[in-house]
Amino acid sequence: MCARLTDSDVLNLRESGQRRSPVERALLVLCAAYPEMTRQQLAALSVGERDARLLEVRERTFGSELDIFTTCPGCRQELELSLSTTSLCISAPNDSQNTADGYTTLIEDLTVRYRLPDSTDLQAVTDCEDVETARSLLLDRCVVDIEGDADQREWAVDQDGKSYTPEFAAALAGQMAEREPQAEVLLNLHCAECRCQWQTLFDIATFFWAELETHGKRLLNEINILAQAYHWREQDILALTPLRRRWYLEMVTA
Repeated sequence: MCARLTDSDVLNLRESGQRRSPVERALLVLCAAYPEMTRQQLAALSVGERDARLLEVRERTFGSELDIFTTCPGCRQELELSLSTTSLCISAPNDSQNTADGYTTLIEDLTVRYRLPDSTDLQAVTDCEDVETARSLLLDRCVVDIEGDADQREWAVDQDGKSYTPEFAAALAGQMAEREPQAEVLLNLHCAECRCQWQTLFDIATFFWAELETHGKRLLNEINILAQAYHWREQDILALTPLRRRWYLEMVTA
């Protein structure tokens, strides 16, 4: 069961997450919220399942409303929009073809067995120099098997046999996106000023971590003020409810 992150959790995460990759930070958050699961179990979750759980943790920690700030690509106007965790949670389609080895699909008469990417896959491609290299490595890790005659396989696999053709990569990426839409949440945006319309990718892992960073900085500032005023220990200050802590801060800063 998902647990709410406490203020102590936020400070611990902020400290342990320094110099970690976004993938590792997402796993740190999940480890704190799902103590009954091991890190290995959480890392094995598909990216869509991981993000769905991060949305749940975010809702239990900060509430269901999210304020997102962006810039219009047309007129460069700063925009703010409010979304809910419910609107960002996309249900995956029901699929009876799921097997122990992953999913099976037909692409240009090829029978392709694949699994969905997980956090270990994302971490593996973190240091790739470009998008194409990352995409190729990701497919290498996720494709379980390709069955078909030689001519069909030539359409999917480059002549060197070490990489996939752009056509095959695009087709399989489309299949993965349909199978797990939660892994790539696109926001449809428009600007009231210039009527520009565009799409942007919403990454809950990056967004939530930025919120945790901001909240952590605010907590440290509150602790500093109250510790200087009352000589309390950090753990005693964090044990106060947010409302009572605010009352003390108001008296100190009045």
